[in-house]
Amino acid sequence: MEIKTDIVSMQDILAEYMLETDQGKLDTMQKEYEELAGNFQKTTAAVLAGGEIDGQKIIATTNKELIKAIGRQQDGAGGT
Repeated sequence: MEIKTDIVSMQDILAEYMLETDQGKLDTMQKEYEELAGNFQKTTAAVLAGGEIDGQKIIATTNKELIKAIGRQQDGAGGT
C-alpha cells in the first residue's frame, strides 16, 4: 500500500510542478518528490529482494505479477 501511495503522491507533485511558477515552491516540491522517490526505491527494493524498512523485516515476493508491476512503475518513476 505504501508503494501505491508514493506513486500517487509523486504523480500529484509532478502535475502541480508543471503548473507552478514560484521558484521557492518549485524547490520545495522537488525536495518532496526526491524524498518520495527515495522511499519508493527503498520499499520496492525490499519487496523484490527482501530487507528491512523502519525496523520491519520484509520478505522478498515471489509473486510474478507484483514483480512485473513494480518493474513497470520503476521504469516510469524517474526524476523531475
